Amino acid sequence: MKIRNELIKYAITELKKEIAPEDIYKGVYKGYISSFGAAIIQSGLLPAVLTFEQKNENTQADRSAIIRAIINIIDANRRAHNKTTLIGDQKLAEYILAHKDEYQLINEVEEAAIALKLALRMFKKREMMGTRKPEPIKKIIVPSGIKPITRRLI
Repeated sequence: MKIRNELIKYAITELKKEIAPEDIYKGVYKGYISSFGAAIIQSGLLPAVLTFEQKNENTQADRSAIIRAIINIIDANRRAHNKTTLIGDQKLAEYILAHKDEYQLINEVEEAAIALKLALRMFKKREMMGTRKPEPIKKIIVPSGIKPITRRLI
């Protein structure tokens, strides 16, 4: 599947608005976009969208930003080609349920996700703050009178 340059331009615009406002993005977004594409292939469009559209407190970043960016990329592409059916402020999952041609919609979502992943390469990745460095190995203190157990590797 060849991605058109105009989709990548729309993706760059959306990344600047949603994910990388200062041209720096959180590193987890790269994985989120990749796993979204894999979820579509593995589970189908609707289950993948439902998983990512919901805000989750346990994630390191807002995964729903990916869905919002994809909606805006699809709408910008449709406006450029004078299509009247726009997703707009509607949730993507609701739009999928009401949409008649699911095959066309899957293609549009996949193209938008690929454009997003390609456009992400234009931005710098920020490492997550607070990531722990591995702790050094602590020396075990053995009380006097107790022999430490040693094993010989053969």
